[in-house]
Amino acid sequence: MGAIFMQPQHEAGHLIEVQGAVEGVAFDRAGMNHLLDLAQGDIADLIKLQKQALGL
Repeated sequence: MGAIFMQPQHEAGHLIEVQGAVEGVAFDRAGMNHLLDLAQGDIADLIKLQKQALGL
C-alpha cells in the first residue's frame, strides 16, 4: 500500500492519495487504518531527517 500525505506546511496529516493492492491475503479496514498510521509516522520521520540534512 502506498499513501501520500500533505506536507507539514500545508495541512499536516491530510491524505492526498492512497493506493493499495493485495497479494495473497486481503486486509480489513482495521488493517488498513494500522498501515496508514505506520505510513504517517514514517513519513513524519523522513521529513524530519530531510530537514536536518538540509539544515532547516
